[in-house]
Amino acid sequence: SNITLPVALEYVYDEAFSWCESMSFCPLAPENTKLKYIGHAAFYNAGLTYLYIPANVTKIGGMLTGGSKSDVTQISFMPASLDRSGLIDGSWADLFISTKDMYAKERNKVTEIRISDSRTEIPDSPFYNYTGLVQVVNDGGSAYLNKVTSVGKAAFRRSEEHTSEL
Repeated sequence: SNITLPVALEYVYDEAFSWCESMSFCPLAPENTKLKYIGHAAFYNAGLTYLYIPANVTKIGGMLTGGSKSDVTQISFMPASLDRSGLIDGSWADLFISTKDMYAKERNKVTEIRISDSRTEIPDSPFYNYTGLVQVVNDGGSAYLNKVTSVGKAAFRRSEEHTSEL
């Protein structure tokens, strides 16, 4: 149920680990420094509780996690400079979506997002409707996002329990 991927890995293609319901451990780690591409629905309906997106990722697909079998509660998003041009599906709102219904009560189970301490922008709508989100912290675990100079439109909209300091 656990997979260790080689550190030289450069691409994780569409649906690579989707429907791997017994996968409980995230196969991506800080050591995957050559990884630059994660495809659409790469971990959709996998049994992960934690997802790590390495710093060097420059292209990323939507619906990475989610689905009725998804139990992701923590996401570490380390790319400091990934912007809209790096989004294969073109929308931050669909990056970690659990369901196509934007107003579904069980949109996702994510309670914590870790963001690279080097990131300067939180774009429009990446955590829209994350109703269980409790905190957004930097990669060191601090609630201070020291370098963030811009928070986009609806970035945390409907994330009722969110606590963090900029």
